[in-house]
Amino acid sequence: MLAVYLPDQKRKKGLHRTFDELWELIEAPEGFTKNRWDDLKAFAKLLRQAQGYEHTPGIRWVTFDPNAYYGLSPEQALLQSQVDGIQLAGVEVLMAALLFPEWAQSWDGKSSPCPHLSGLQNYWNGAWSHVPVLFRWDPDYQLKLSGDWATGANPEWASPTVRQC
Repeated sequence: MLAVYLPDQKRKKGLHRTFDELWELIEAPEGFTKNRWDDLKAFAKLLRQAQGYEHTPGIRWVTFDPNAYYGLSPEQALLQSQVDGIQLAGVEVLMAALLFPEWAQSWDGKSSPCPHLSGLQNYWNGAWSHVPVLFRWDPDYQLKLSGDWATGANPEWASPTVRQC
């Protein structure tokens, strides 16, 4: 997958620009609308990369595994990825949703899990306790960008990974 990481511009950090721009470009599946959780703003006080991760502007080829760490909590996936020497995806999940729009239609929590953006952290409830998540909410016909507890394991979710080529 071709991954694009934007640089800082004026007072906005490159990570936050990349996050916002990708979300704006993603199209919801047919018949769905997009919905972004109000507490998931791309500001330094609310969104950062997981410890040990760094935003490096540029364009690079990466391999993307959407089903990695299936069923583990984002916290467990982060610990295991450090042992495995693999990087968890953050903004790359949004890139994949943009480049492969049919991917969101496949999320069923079984053969195709919903993705945590476990390479990122969201400040909520007084701590860096959440990670962003992207999922399809069928009852309301919405593609949602929201937050979820980093400690919560769910058998229908994965923490995708990326590797530079």
